[in-house]
Amino acid sequence: MNGRELSFKEKLSSTDVTRNLEIPNMALHLPAGNQTMRVLEQNGRPWHFKCSRRRGGRCYLTDQWRDFVRTVTPRKGDILRFYYSAADVFRLDPLAL
Repeated sequence: MNGRELSFKEKLSSTDVTRNLEIPNMALHLPAGNQTMRVLEQNGRPWHFKCSRRRGGRCYLTDQWRDFVRTVTPRKGDILRFYYSAADVFRLDPLAL
């Protein structure tokens, strides 16, 4: 898909839209440690989500995630696909927004 590889997709839960997005364990190309992911919306708007790793190996998107939810207004049940492209940039492709 245009030099992009699916990193992960997630069907949003109520917790995802009110707090932080939990990233599936099988996600690919995530930054190491607690680093920031640069994510571009379909319209090219950049977001910088921190990929926070917690005990037990769970990962969450934090920092600008809540701003993203307030601006883009995804809802419970919407599906988001995150594609990895060159230079540690992810592209966001919403399925149901």
